[in-house]
Amino acid sequence: MGGTHDTEGDVRFVLSEKMASLKPKGKEPRSIRVLDSWIAHAENELSIGQSGRLAWLIASTVVAAKLQQVIDCAGASRFSLKGGTLLQHRLGLCARATKDLDGIVTGDIEDFLAALDAELMLPWGPLHFARTDAEIIRVPSRIVKPRRFEMVLSLRGDVWRRIKVEISPDEGQAGSSQEHVAAPKLAGFGLPTPDYLVGLALSYQIAQKVHAATEPHDPPMFRNERPRDVVDLILLKDLAERTGSPDVCDIYAAILDTFFSRGKEAKELGRPVRMWPAQITAYPHWRIDYAAAAESAKLDMSLEEAVDAVNRWLAEIEEQAVKNAS
Repeated sequence: MGGTHDTEGDVRFVLSEKMASLKPKGKEPRSIRVLDSWIAHAENELSIGQSGRLAWLIASTVVAAKLQQVIDCAGASRFSLKGGTLLQHRLGLCARATKDLDGIVTGDIEDFLAALDAELMLPWGPLHFARTDAEIIRVPSRIVKPRRFEMVLSLRGDVWRRIKVEISPDEGQAGSSQEHVAAPKLAGFGLPTPDYLVGLALSYQIAQKVHAATEPHDPPMFRNERPRDVVDLILLKDLAERTGSPDVCDIYAAILDTFFSRGKEAKELGRPVRMWPAQITAYPHWRIDYAAAAESAKLDMSLEEAVDAVNRWLAEIEEQAVKNAS
């Protein structure tokens, strides 16, 4: 059975760690051309190639830092990163490529957007912000629908990057189960570095991907187009096993909470309620998208091998958690 490919000779090559080795600029970029030239120089210095991932990591870090500045009355961030962007911050180049920034929001979404607009009036170093109108995503399985919009980053009046953002409502204990993730150092590009990034707890990131990946494919009621989550779960499995955190009990509790909260929502909507335990099925229509996601993550496993590995891991989590509780 395969595993992760070496990336520049190191299977755990983490881009954010390499960024810390860059010499601080000591000044802000005076134009987009200057900022892009600094990024290109860093790509050469770090020997990572001009894939666009470094620019994405910088831009997504700044956008995430701005989103998490919306806080509740207790001073806690109302926004938590999740999805592929959080994976990239946790795993660097071991994570699959992503183009969107996903997050979960506590409280009313429209209220969050209004508070965000106030925060967008304040720049991040030389970068200024704007956003497009939020589009409602008509997800049939959600009572409160997610929103999608673009964050526009400008420098001296010129647009530098547009980052697609998708925010979803809180569910279960996910929104209150936050973890601080080390932010990539941006001083090498003349930009302020956030103290940290607020992310969904790893246990809940795993749980939400388990729920998505185990969804049946039975159109039109259920459509499972989530082969990329199988890749993500392999990466998260490796991370959890390598670091010992979260432990199986935390993962198991998050899975149960996720299935319960989404099951409750499904019942209110008159949809079939999915129960735990569940397994992933390697659907034939996944092959092309799975292959692309696996290649991006340097994952040397077939679809069937990856699905089998995740299913065995989930069975081990269930067995160990039940054993610990007895």
